[in-house]
Amino acid sequence: MKDKPITLNKDYLTRLEAQMYLGISESAFDKLVKRYCIPASKPPGCKVVFRRSDLIALTELFFDQPSINLGSSI
Repeated sequence: MKDKPITLNKDYLTRLEAQMYLGISESAFDKLVKRYCIPASKPPGCKVVFRRSDLIALTELFFDQPSINLGSSI
């Protein structure tokens, strides 16, 4: 079975595609989903998907921030 090419310019992205779109690791993505409640949907018979516009809004939120700390507080 051949791997499907990954396309990041569609409206709804899988978990892996959303991680790649944001350019972050799996664990960092999980922390963002948990901490910022990134909306997700699971259509019947499909995988969980993330709306690209929600990911864009999340990145825009951080442009004006001095830094992003995804780790635990010290």
